[in-house]
Amino acid sequence: MNTGNSPCLTGYASPGDRDYRWNPSVPAGAQPRPTPAAPVTEATIILCGRNDIPREGQIDPPAGPMQVDAIDAAGNRQSCRIGFVQGARDELTIS
Repeated sequence: MNTGNSPCLTGYASPGDRDYRWNPSVPAGAQPRPTPAAPVTEATIILCGRNDIPREGQIDPPAGPMQVDAIDAAGNRQSCRIGFVQGARDELTIS
């Protein structure tokens, strides 16, 4: 996601996953994306700062919140959207 001055992207993993899930339409640049050191035991949201993600003014810069769909402990389907607060790289908004 693009925050203007601090381009970042978000990923997530479900319990038992061995890798994070990323939005494939957001370019990650040449740096490798992080991977979990061990299988994930709890639902995880990861923030990943990059200096080579297209920024505002470039063609199709990444923007917008990430859709997260989950099933809670009672088996109910839940969803929310998680995005960076505009201009911040360490603050999220959840809706």
